[in-house]
Amino acid sequence: MALLPALMLPLLPSPATVEGGDIAPSALVDVDRCGECHPDVMAQWRQSAHRFSSFNNPFYAAAVNRLRRRHGTRPARFCAGCHDPALLLTGKFDRLDERSPEANAGLTCMVCHRTTNAPDTTGNGNFVLTSAPPDFRTQRPDAGRSPHAESLLRPFLRTGEFCGSCHKVSIDRPVNGDRWRRGQNEYDAWHQSAASGNSARAFYAAAETRRCQDCHMPIEPALHDAAAKDGKIRSHRFLGANTALPHLRGDSDMLRRTEDFLRDGKVIVDVFAARRGERLDAPLDEIRPNLAPGETVEFDVVVRNLGVGHTFPGGTNDSNEAWLDVRVLDGDRVIARDESHRLTSTLIDGHARPVLMRNVEDFRATAHANAVPPGAARLCRYRWRVPAKVSGPLRIEARLRWRKFRAEFVRFARRERPRDFLGYREPPVTTVAEDVVILSGGFAPARGDPRPAWQRWNDYGIALLAGLPEQVADAREAFRRAGRPVNEARVELKLGRLDGALALLDSASASPTVSLLRAETLLLAWRFDEAARSAREVVDRMPLERDGWRLLASALGPAGRPTDALEAADRALAIDPEWAEVHLLRHRALAALGRDVDADAAVESYLKYRVDESEAALRERYLRRGGPRESEDLAVHVHVLKSE
Repeated sequence: MALLPALMLPLLPSPATVEGGDIAPSALVDVDRCGECHPDVMAQWRQSAHRFSSFNNPFYAAAVNRLRRRHGTRPARFCAGCHDPALLLTGKFDRLDERSPEANAGLTCMVCHRTTNAPDTTGNGNFVLTSAPPDFRTQRPDAGRSPHAESLLRPFLRTGEFCGSCHKVSIDRPVNGDRWRRGQNEYDAWHQSAASGNSARAFYAAAETRRCQDCHMPIEPALHDAAAKDGKIRSHRFLGANTALPHLRGDSDMLRRTEDFLRDGKVIVDVFAARRGERLDAPLDEIRPNLAPGETVEFDVVVRNLGVGHTFPGGTNDSNEAWLDVRVLDGDRVIARDESHRLTSTLIDGHARPVLMRNVEDFRATAHANAVPPGAARLCRYRWRVPAKVSGPLRIEARLRWRKFRAEFVRFARRERPRDFLGYREPPVTTVAEDVVILSGGFAPARGDPRPAWQRWNDYGIALLAGLPEQVADAREAFRRAGRPVNEARVELKLGRLDGALALLDSASASPTVSLLRAETLLLAWRFDEAARSAREVVDRMPLERDGWRLLASALGPAGRPTDALEAADRALAIDPEWAEVHLLRHRALAALGRDVDADAAVESYLKYRVDESEAALRERYLRRGGPRESEDLAVHVHVLKSE
């Protein structure tokens, strides 16, 4: 078989590379040899979304083929780096045969296990594969690993940066013909969470740090696998939230495992409070409100991301669906309901129209994004008018629903590839979490919520903190009831009450979180030397705390220490090379040092990565003409429970 000169392959705009010479197409698609010694891993992988990442996935094939028809093959290589490496890295993507083994290989054993590193954390498939054939000698030396393990199980594969090489995305000019924009980004969400151990801003400290692999590759039995230790191995099902693919294939086992993974206490729904004017009744499961006929009440429903190390939901939230289904029941009869609150995103194009077909090349702005950050909470309010007559018992139910792929995208994929969807039913709807509260009469059901009362108040405050100023002010009372003065300081800081924030922080026990919030507050007060000292305390304790380095660079510049400010900015950019604000800080430091050429380059990077000024106008156009779910751009907003 002829070999292809890997270093000369037409890969751009995909940043994926092959080092060391040539690579044969068969080198990436031959999984059977791996399966001879690793049958358990192979069986797991054959059920995974990674197995069906390429043209054996009709949802992906529909979207990428539409891009290829409209704009040619070159922009579509951007997708191929992560979805079709067996095609792209062997030169076959531009001469696509959808029936070929490479087009149906998915992400194979050798795509991952030949990966040696990622040059940086920009994602988009920015990984390096070695062309060197693996060593199949399995004899172990007296100490250490076998040559086989040394060649295929590199330490890099155990890092979040390995996963982030594809699970962080940006769209740039070669794809959209316009400019750089951020796409989905699980890597940075994880890296800035308590789960990574790198976040001083997190509301909760993690009991232990966790990598992507700890959640998505849990330990499971492997009775016949050469790599098993004590009969167990890390799962290669790569469990996530894709219920559509196993449903399409009729793989009921993988569908069950995926739904169990989604339901496993990762997200909690809490019908926490009822508001009537100035009166607040909470928690509702402990304080039943005495509702009068004809009275208007607002229910506060909190969604807490308890166990997901990135946002919930994650992934391509423009094409996914997660929503709250809230009902009021009189006995067994539903008397009011609302399903309009979405926890996903709406992307819009240059004409302020929704982007619904995974046509990322048309994406120009985000109308709203309501995913729940890791370790945080979000809130939605439901207004209801109590009927004149009810029989009882009266209760309110809230369920968090999930469906992989919006109906609009499924319809598009079916039109594009009707043969792949013969006999196909709509994607399943999964109830991820739910809560039931008795409002009057009857007995309250047992709660499946493991959180103590203080934590429920704290989560209520976290959700309010994301809202408008009047809602942020309410958050302080919630944090007071939770006994969390550091979070009260966050309220003071967000409302611009710097003296109040500093007083609360000065009375708190020392921690990286306190130092980070002090640095931020002192910086706003123009107390630059003190801010720099507090920021230094953060990064000394947490060297990968990106926000600590940003605050340090922000304080050192105006404190007259440009050399130190430049070093701090460089440390932040080593963690996130696409951080616009830090490129601007770097520009200022370089300009102060008289390094004009480097300063000009830094400001060019700032202009590249900053938020496009036209996005605000597009959002306004979308909302002004009554775009669907127009209130979703507010972190805390009201939906009306309508009579059934």
